[in-house]
Amino acid sequence: MLLFVLRKMAANKWMVASLLIGVILAVAMVTTIPIYSSGILTRLLLRDLQLYQENSGIYPGSVEVGGYMTLDPEAESILGWYDELDEVVDREIRRGVVVPLLTESRIVEQNFLRAFPVDRPEDDALAASVVSVEGLFERVEPAIGSLPVAGDELRDGETAVLEAVITRETAAGGRLSYGQTYNMYAPRTEEPLPYRIRVVGVVDEADPSDVFWTFPLRRQNDALIMHAEDVTRMVVTDNPLRNLEVTWAYTYDYQQMSSEHAAPMFDFVEDYTQQARRVGLSVRLPAQRILEEYMIRERALTMTLWVLQVPLLLMLAFYLFMVSQVLIDHERNEIALMKSRGAQVGQVFMTYVILGVLLSVAGIVVGPILGLWICQVLGASSGFLEFVQRKALRLEITGRTYIYGVSAALVALMTILIPALQASRTTIVHHKQRLSRGRRRPIWQILYLDVVLVAIAAYGLYRFRARAELVELANLEAAELALDPVLLFVSTIFVVGLGLLFLRIYPFFVRLLYRAGSRRWSPAIFASLIQVGRGGGKDQFLMLFIILSISIGVYNADAARTLNQNVEERLRYNIGADVVLQENWRQITDSGTVVVDGGGAPPPGFAPEEGEGRYQEPPFRRFQELPGVAMATPVFYEPEASGREFGGDSFSRVALFGIQAREFGEIGWFRSDLLPTHWYHYLNLLSESPAAALISRGLAEESDLEPGDPIYLTWRDQPATLYYVYGIVDYWPGYNPYEARFGTGARHLAVVNLNYLQATSALEPYEVWMRLEPDTDSAALYEAIEDNGIDAVRFLDARQELIRERNDPMLQGTNGTLSLGFLVSLGVCFVGFLLYWTFSIRERTLQFGLFRAMGMSRSGIVTMLGLEQLFISGAAVAAGFGIGRIASDLFVPLLQVVRNAEDTVPPLRVISLFEDQLRITVFVTVMLLLGFAILSVFLFRIRIHQAVKLGEE
Repeated sequence: MLLFVLRKMAANKWMVASLLIGVILAVAMVTTIPIYSSGILTRLLLRDLQLYQENSGIYPGSVEVGGYMTLDPEAESILGWYDELDEVVDREIRRGVVVPLLTESRIVEQNFLRAFPVDRPEDDALAASVVSVEGLFERVEPAIGSLPVAGDELRDGETAVLEAVITRETAAGGRLSYGQTYNMYAPRTEEPLPYRIRVVGVVDEADPSDVFWTFPLRRQNDALIMHAEDVTRMVVTDNPLRNLEVTWAYTYDYQQMSSEHAAPMFDFVEDYTQQARRVGLSVRLPAQRILEEYMIRERALTMTLWVLQVPLLLMLAFYLFMVSQVLIDHERNEIALMKSRGAQVGQVFMTYVILGVLLSVAGIVVGPILGLWICQVLGASSGFLEFVQRKALRLEITGRTYIYGVSAALVALMTILIPALQASRTTIVHHKQRLSRGRRRPIWQILYLDVVLVAIAAYGLYRFRARAELVELANLEAAELALDPVLLFVSTIFVVGLGLLFLRIYPFFVRLLYRAGSRRWSPAIFASLIQVGRGGGKDQFLMLFIILSISIGVYNADAARTLNQNVEERLRYNIGADVVLQENWRQITDSGTVVVDGGGAPPPGFAPEEGEGRYQEPPFRRFQELPGVAMATPVFYEPEASGREFGGDSFSRVALFGIQAREFGEIGWFRSDLLPTHWYHYLNLLSESPAAALISRGLAEESDLEPGDPIYLTWRDQPATLYYVYGIVDYWPGYNPYEARFGTGARHLAVVNLNYLQATSALEPYEVWMRLEPDTDSAALYEAIEDNGIDAVRFLDARQELIRERNDPMLQGTNGTLSLGFLVSLGVCFVGFLLYWTFSIRERTLQFGLFRAMGMSRSGIVTMLGLEQLFISGAAVAAGFGIGRIASDLFVPLLQVVRNAEDTVPPLRVISLFEDQLRITVFVTVMLLLGFAILSVFLFRIRIHQAVKLGEE
């Protein structure tokens, strides 16, 4: 049987090669999900950990377990309990920390001891502690004196003397002194300990960059640092005391962490924290909060990748089914002949099972390797179809990769065997009957599958909107809500449903065209219309495949452009302008003294207390003269303003903006479609009266305010000022209506005229908003700010922030996946198109020979085939463009389901660039022309006598 299958594969090598390409691509595409998501999530995790270290100065790769020793009632002694606990903690940490440990240390400290200098017994007792830190003496160097020697060989009379060192900070404090010997007394009881301690040195860190100092030496200030065996003997074995604190400190190489390690480590810390509390210990992992936030982002990215990959996977399944169907149709005569000679259904079907298994095994072997290479290419993605040289992702093929690959191979196998199962039951009689009966209505038309799929897509839209509304109203994290599985497939379901609906309607158009010129059409047009009208399921399947491929290409292009544009719009909206700068203002007291806040400027809107002084406004012209600054305007911003209605209730948490309307309109960034009319209309309203105010819709609804109503606004000790509502807005540059709906920040908005605000209140610091020239050099601008003595305590540059945002691994992953989907969908479309038409021409050799024998010229046959391509492939391409655009408009916003409400401001709008449509158009044109050229070559090679001989056979 195997030999028979291998011979069949050799006889149909091009068809089998096409199937093999499809299986390998399917497996590769599925395996890219775990490979790429793992790589991009690892980059995301490491970046978050590195940023934490840069911002906090704390090494994130550390874990600390510690607490005061509490004797277990069942323990025979504190030493036994101490040793047992030490063994348990060390074993659990090594089990839970799944990356290599760099350092490990056990810190034993006895607190609240009292120390008396031996040579000055009349002095007051000093509060001191003795501590041992494993590994410390290998990493310090004596600044004065020497390192201690372990043991009690030194004796002062009958009392053993142990050696210790102190830190430089301890010596500088003067509490404990180098060269001094101390008598030690127990806390509370004042009982003398049988040991004296002599300070033999002052130590410093030998290498401050050593990760061992994640637990810094300064933590041992006011402590006598001794060898571990001395401390154990002194405070545990010979004289067990209370207040014994033990800490197990470990550092690990967080650079070796991957996305696979995050969840196990987080779960370990969560579980172990509960266990440690039972014995009075606590667990501290600086990366715990980062891991928690990371896992939320991991779910969001994984969800996004699946949403983006599902259409592509379905298209590959269509490709496999189509190629398998062409192969089966090509062999139906052979299958029917085998059945007529006594072959059983199982035997015929088993040949295709073996064929499918061989292809699937090849896909499992080659697919993950190809998927790894694809992910390496995607790792260089900086935008949609934009690739740059960047640090490679840490990618690897894991067991999870092969689970995905085997699953994909099994689905591909089933896809291949579906048409084979039906064909294996066909006898020679059934095959001839089927050919003579002609075309029947496909099952999907009988079951109205197209209508059902469109209805399911409509349900998906409804579910999406309900989910988005729930996230918005309840202020939930998007990842907290379970994702309806329908949302993963809804865009693909819609494309397939609308494509089938087009195929239901399209034959009526062909018939109408046929009847419109049935008496005038040339033979070529007449024959092409007849062929398209009677083409049956194969032609429709090709059309659906092309529709799906082109639609996915359009959808991926629009989704990528939309997401990238939304990232830029969201950043510019939140910042408000190209550059926002807050300068540190000086204060002048009543005595004329200038006070400069050396710690930085107060927050925007801060006012000095009465009697402290007044602010001195710095020269504003300096900002207008900075290189690259096209325009600058002052903007007063107070995030904690409040107010009340005229004779009514009060309201709070108002973000108050004081602006100069004309300049603000030319500098501020705002999308024109966010308000019912252009936002300049609202700026004009503000200019109509000095006391005019614009308020947010939330404030208007909460306080039942309408245009024309008076309100009072104030903040801190400023006098309440009367304003009149001139307009109600939903959005404003720098104001996010969802960001603090249930938080502590500004909840509402009020925009007033800056000149009127300053005239009715004390002068306070304002921000400077700037619009830059397109070719402004950021380095030159920053240097000019420094040269002009501008002490900027808050500085936001939208262009630099955008560069950082584009380097975000989440965005890179999305762009890479969409680029992959775009390229693969067009590539598979091209292969499927050529494959179908090539075998279609071979099957119609007899028909073309007959046409030639009846007198039709070769050019007439070429024209006929060109028209067939136009009516089949051309119509499918046009439908694909249209359906893709509709799908983009309806379903690209679904990508927001993984975002929280505050991250959807401004709302996402679908972007479709002409250059992407041009790419697809050029590709489709080349595909059709190349296909037409290949078909023409086949036609010119046909010989009439061969066709006639084939007909006789």
